Amino acid sequence: MREIQFRQAIYVDDKFHHWHHWGFMPDLSFVGPDSVNGLALALDNSCQSTGLKDKNGKEIYEGDRIKGKMDYGPGGFVEREVPIRWHNEYGYQWNYFDLSTIEIIGNIHDIPELRSK
Repeated sequence: MREIQFRQAIYVDDKFHHWHHWGFMPDLSFVGPDSVNGLALALDNSCQSTGLKDKNGKEIYEGDRIKGKMDYGPGGFVEREVPIRWHNEYGYQWNYFDLSTIEIIGNIHDIPELRSK
């Protein structure tokens, strides 16, 4: 069974400070979100793990921005940068990527410029 894990962005003085990891851990224990500033804010700043790792072994979460080769059919593979988002009908859309080429290049919390992309 895959662990259900999240990472929560913790901000200090409106700047990203660190990650708080929560959810069901590998030892089956449960760690809750850091809700010092309210549970709604804690959940808004949380991103779920996709269960996959990039080519460097780093776990991929929603909100990450990845770079990798994407299959354009007859046109072949083209390197693209895309955000990781869940689509309710199609999921994460991994079937269009050469998974061995995916690399995390940032995320919406520690690189504010990515929030608008």
